[in-house]
Amino acid sequence: MRIFTTLVLLTSVIIIFVLVFFFDFSFKTADVDAQNYITQRLQNCLHEKYKKTCLKNASGDFLDNYSLEEIQAVFAKNEQEPQYFTQCHETAHYLGQEAYKRLGDIKVVFAKSTYICLGGMFHGAVEGYFMQKYGNAKTIDQIPKEEITSLCQTRESYVRKQDFGLCIHGLGHALMFVADNDLVAALSLCDNLQTVPLREICYTGAYMQNVQDANSPDHPSKYFKADDPLYPCGDLAQRYQSRCYSYAVIERSQTDTPTSINLCLQIPADSQKDCFRTLGLNITLTNSKPDEIIAGCDLIAKTEYKNECFMGAVYNLVSRLNYTSQIPIDFCSLLGDKFKPDCYKQMGAAILNIAGDRKILTQNCAGIAEKNYLKYCLNPDGI
Repeated sequence: MRIFTTLVLLTSVIIIFVLVFFFDFSFKTADVDAQNYITQRLQNCLHEKYKKTCLKNASGDFLDNYSLEEIQAVFAKNEQEPQYFTQCHETAHYLGQEAYKRLGDIKVVFAKSTYICLGGMFHGAVEGYFMQKYGNAKTIDQIPKEEITSLCQTRESYVRKQDFGLCIHGLGHALMFVADNDLVAALSLCDNLQTVPLREICYTGAYMQNVQDANSPDHPSKYFKADDPLYPCGDLAQRYQSRCYSYAVIERSQTDTPTSINLCLQIPADSQKDCFRTLGLNITLTNSKPDEIIAGCDLIAKTEYKNECFMGAVYNLVSRLNYTSQIPIDFCSLLGDKFKPDCYKQMGAAILNIAGDRKILTQNCAGIAEKNYLKYCLNPDGI
């Protein structure tokens, strides 16, 4: 009996070991397969003449072979690698479009989406909705105004408050599609939104798409000049110019900080502060190392504009890494004393925007070691 019991126990141990090894190995293999497959497809698209078509096809293939969670995990791990970064946001757009096509519900896609690749999944989901519903529209007059004003609902309707802004920005991208890449027409559709801040977020989506589709083989942007980065800002109606100068002008040079600095200094003076804040945001698109981000902003000579760069950087660090990350705090702590108040204040503003909860704000500001600056994080809307 004792021998029998010993054999049963030994057999059980062996079976458990085999099962644990098998499943652990199979999961690791799946992770490695997804990483290798996605990396190779992106590498191939780098050399394709029609890269956009290649990435769009690749996104469909990714979803045929792996779950949305697996795909996003691979991008999250690798998005700062060159073959990923240069195509990450655009690919995430196509993933969002395809996910909407398969799931048929923007809220479901949003719930499954993470903030990898600058939130491109969210933008793509909104595009997918308009593509499916209005892909055969002959003119923009066929797009009901109520559709534009109600699609993203309200900020209060989102558990993750940041998703509302991503939806409005995605709307700008989507309206470029229905306007056949006519920037002025897309901007006019954004004007249906009820407030100026919402319209301006929508404008940024349209401006980004205008740059992304500059060399589209089937529908190239109608308001883009390769030799004039300030175009078309000066030719637009006054209400569109501010976001054009402060956002669109440096969209194509977002990985080239010296060039972006030079461009920010060429635009009208009343838009320069916002341009340098956007520049800070752009630096964090490729880098999350505080000392290297600071080095980029330090290339700006004027103190006021350097401060704007720092504020744009810390806000986006919170947005990209989430408010639980220590990196935004580390970033602010490395700045000179004259820059720290605004940095911690912007950090608090970003936390409050994403979480929408002052209790969460208090919990995360508590991680600041420099307690004399804690008040700035806790009171982002005023000291």
